[in-house]
Amino acid sequence: MAPDAGEDDRFAYELTNVALVAKALYETRDSSMNPTSGKLYELDVSRFDGALGGGFDYWSWRARALSFHPLADKIILGLRLEVSGVDGRPQFFGYPWVKLRGIPALRYQDSVAGELEIEARYRLLPRWELSAFAGVGYTNDDVPLFDNPGSIYNFGLGGRYKVFDAHNVRMGVDIARGPENWNGYIQVGHPW
Repeated sequence: MAPDAGEDDRFAYELTNVALVAKALYETRDSSMNPTSGKLYELDVSRFDGALGGGFDYWSWRARALSFHPLADKIILGLRLEVSGVDGRPQFFGYPWVKLRGIPALRYQDSVAGELEIEARYRLLPRWELSAFAGVGYTNDDVPLFDNPGSIYNFGLGGRYKVFDAHNVRMGVDIARGPENWNGYIQVGHPW
């Protein structure tokens, strides 16, 4: 018999996380769903504070750069660099983590985390694309709570089918390997 939910208080935590966010963005991508050319530069700075009604006091920041280049009539090269950090005492899920396909969310965390990823897409047929990707991740070793390996990486293959011509929306599957496991993903649009 399952315990009465009223008696089980193991997960009875109230977390309030409130922030003011400043964001700068520059974008020239031809599509946000499946870009084939252009760039995206983004910088976010957030202040989480008890004075705003939250339960935690810390700074958080993220810088991201995406770049897409048509190399030939049917080949697109994508590049991604992303770095995130915190200063202060966030809750455990407030620490940045390595965001690469093939690595579970929150797996590799610390006060600074980042990733560099490259992807090549090949248009096999007008509606079908194949992709290959690889990347490396980084975390610093500031927070003793986290035990991260020296080598964080991913690689994998994917396939996409264009489901909506008007908005260049593609849907498909990625199979990716991280340092520990293989993982599968169903994607709608580009994963970055």
